[in-house]
Amino acid sequence: MNKCPRCKKEVNKNDKFCPHCGYDLKQRGVRFKWINVILLLSFFVIPALYVFVLGDIDYLYNNQSNDVVVLKDVQETNTLAVAYHFNDLESFNKKIKQGQSFSDEIHLYENELKEKMGMDFTSSYIIQVYNNYEIAFELNYTFKINNKTNILVNKIYTRSKSIDQEEYILEQKGLKDIKDIEFDEIIQKLITDKNVLNIKDDLLKREDEFNKKKKYIGHFGFGEYQDKVSLVVYKDGKQFKSVLKYKTK
Repeated sequence: MNKCPRCKKEVNKNDKFCPHCGYDLKQRGVRFKWINVILLLSFFVIPALYVFVLGDIDYLYNNQSNDVVVLKDVQETNTLAVAYHFNDLESFNKKIKQGQSFSDEIHLYENELKEKMGMDFTSSYIIQVYNNYEIAFELNYTFKINNKTNILVNKIYTRSKSIDQEEYILEQKGLKDIKDIEFDEIIQKLITDKNVLNIKDDLLKREDEFNKKKKYIGHFGFGEYQDKVSLVVYKDGKQFKSVLKYKTK
């Protein structure tokens, strides 16, 4: 004996309609067929479409695996996605077979920075490996010159060198006037572009304008802007701070 799907009472297997509530028992077959179709889509068709669209992305996305990833040449792909994300060189070296060679390049760059500045720095890293074997590096270094002056160096580049740029940011606090801005000796250790030094002279030429506006300096500050370099003065409590930014590209 079977049971009616609606009233749950017993019916004969040959009954076309439930003798108790009149339910059309022929719908049971249709219902079960749709369930089978949904299960087929869930377990076979959808995963097949996933592989078709994303290609061999699963090979790199297996983050739970302890397998070491061997990099191939950077490949062309219509679907670009991050396969791995690292915040330290040690994890990067363990997971990526050729990781140590990239880390050696980073350490060489860091040694050059230390030699130029004559001091240590704090550092942070963002390294992303993509499903086409491209790698994007973001290196951040902070030099604390004194309690009022910091220099930040940000280097961003890719394995293929399609992106390769540096940004230097010098921040000075505790300024009473724009004449207090002083960075020539510090910044010359890192940057040889003379426009970086000239921008301060251009800003000082606007001293009268600054004095008229300094009580009302808002979020965007008071500054001088050129192609690769900017120098902006912001309100900082009762005093001011200057932010010098220079990008190589």
